[in-house]
Amino acid sequence: MKIINWSAEYSVGVAQLDQQHQKIIDLINELADCLCTDEEMATASRVLNEMHNYIIDHFGLEERMLSSAKYPQLAEHKEGHNRFIKKFSHLCAEVDSDRSEAVPHLLAYLNDWWDGHILHEDMKYSPLLAKK
Repeated sequence: MKIINWSAEYSVGVAQLDQQHQKIIDLINELADCLCTDEEMATASRVLNEMHNYIIDHFGLEERMLSSAKYPQLAEHKEGHNRFIKKFSHLCAEVDSDRSEAVPHLLAYLNDWWDGHILHEDMKYSPLLAKK
């Protein structure tokens, strides 16, 4: 079950970041498949762990690129990343503790955050990084 579909509107104009965003969206969709089809929790846990590590790496790269480009809203952008990681970690812990209401909350949060973050926050830096 795809909860997010990649489209050109998500492109920030930087191939490496676009590829990473696509991978994160793929992981969100894979997680949705695991959690919505009652697949073994071990599979969902593996996807959550992979997603967490991948997102941390992605945020690090994005922040380094923004720092090099002297992005004036870097501090706010990093704070958004930090808030995401904190909330994501909390929701993952709830899923791991087998709280059934945590699954739809996690999927809704991932869908809303990534959609909003890419389309609104990341698009703010797009003109600066895309011209490099």
